[in-house]
Amino acid sequence: MPLALLMLAPPVRAQDAAAAGRAVTLTPNASITETVTNNALLGNVDRRSDAITQLSAGIRLSSRSGRLQGSLDYQLTGSIHARGTEANNTANNLQASMNAEVVDNWLFLEANASIGQQTISAFGVQTNDLAVDSANRTEVRRYSVTPSIRGRVGTWANYSANLSYSQQSNAAGTTGDSTGDTASVALSSAGASRIGWSLVGSRQRISFAAGRTTTNDSARGSLNYSLSPEVRVSASAGRENSDLISSNGSSTTTWGWGVDWIPSERTHLSVQRDHRFFGESHSISFDHRMARSVWRFSASRDLSTGQQAFVNTGTVSYYDLLFANLAAQYPDSTARRQIVLLTLAGQGVKPNDVAGSIGFLNSAVTLVNRQDFSFALQGVRSTVTFSLYRSDSRRLDSAATVIDDLSNSANVRQQGYTITLGHRLTPISGVSLTLSQQRTRGSTAAQTNELQSINVNWTSRLGQRSDLSVGARHVDFDSTTVPYTESAIFATLSVRF
Repeated sequence: MPLALLMLAPPVRAQDAAAAGRAVTLTPNASITETVTNNALLGNVDRRSDAITQLSAGIRLSSRSGRLQGSLDYQLTGSIHARGTEANNTANNLQASMNAEVVDNWLFLEANASIGQQTISAFGVQTNDLAVDSANRTEVRRYSVTPSIRGRVGTWANYSANLSYSQQSNAAGTTGDSTGDTASVALSSAGASRIGWSLVGSRQRISFAAGRTTTNDSARGSLNYSLSPEVRVSASAGRENSDLISSNGSSTTTWGWGVDWIPSERTHLSVQRDHRFFGESHSISFDHRMARSVWRFSASRDLSTGQQAFVNTGTVSYYDLLFANLAAQYPDSTARRQIVLLTLAGQGVKPNDVAGSIGFLNSAVTLVNRQDFSFALQGVRSTVTFSLYRSDSRRLDSAATVIDDLSNSANVRQQGYTITLGHRLTPISGVSLTLSQQRTRGSTAAQTNELQSINVNWTSRLGQRSDLSVGARHVDFDSTTVPYTESAIFATLSVRF
């Protein structure tokens, strides 16, 4: 995926700054992509060459005025194969979020929805292009709705309560389909003070269509103290009851500590460690932004229901990197978001595209240990973007009997990297080179595969609202069961209205 977009960002930002300042923006867009590949079905024996036409139409909507604020980015893509209709398909891509203040300063509503493609099995055929056909990929739909109330008890405390409902489904079957609901109440100290406190109680229930229903109850109290304006420490203790380890349920005493260090608006380090019913849990995040670069690192060990970030990936998207990189030029986050979206649209890049992904469908609560590192360096005419990720997933629900990757392997380990070099040739054109590798390992030698790809892309702005990109790629998938190689050339013409 090209990162020459960073090189072309300045002219796009200049011409669209006025549009970004509007409270409500609406941007329809369309594109056509022609791909010629020597292996459209990703086969090792049946290497069918084909020409694939992709027609896309989409809309981007953003509102930042009044009590209703949110954004919607939707794209519908249809693929037509020249050598047959059996592989023709349509794909939806949606990222939507909404926040509403229903009752002034008291009742709030938050909603999120997403649709996209996700790998079914980590041990099956892997691909990073939607144009080619893969039976190991399916469309996943997620949404969540969270009403909440927030208020103050006199001058000494704040209270909050929320109910959240979420659902996930996919087009390939019931593996990974689930519903979840969470209820929580909280009471915390009010006002500015070096010492703060909070009391939180919650119940979470997750029900898998192909698995079972589990419940987790927790109550926790915490204290935090500001050692200085830059450093804040915290400690917590409580009780947790869960039926994940034992179907009859078990109660455990929990405790933890945390540190937040914010020496400047450009640097933030957060560390949290807890002892929970399944053992040690931790979360570490570090962000540092310089004049022309952004650096990010995160590490975590925690439960996953499969409904968290879409898709189950530890990588940072191109949107995230560009959004952070432009923080100094555009301090207002809403205006910056519009500029980033317009910049990405001008290069034919979807905001939620990542430079490599990890994840698979599962039907039980899992324990995930993951680490991610990424950085982007932006020079006068050249850009380097690097992403490194690793994930280790294990089934935590020992009573689950559903068949998926974690029933066939004690754990699934995935790791990879992506590096992109971009160079601006002229004020309206640029070229990029992307190298990526992803490796998956299970409990046996047969559960190992490796995906490597190289992508070269040239992008140019044809007019104020149109762009053209031409590129080529080569993919090598090494597997004991379904290996393949694929080479392709492609061209995309995109238009914004």
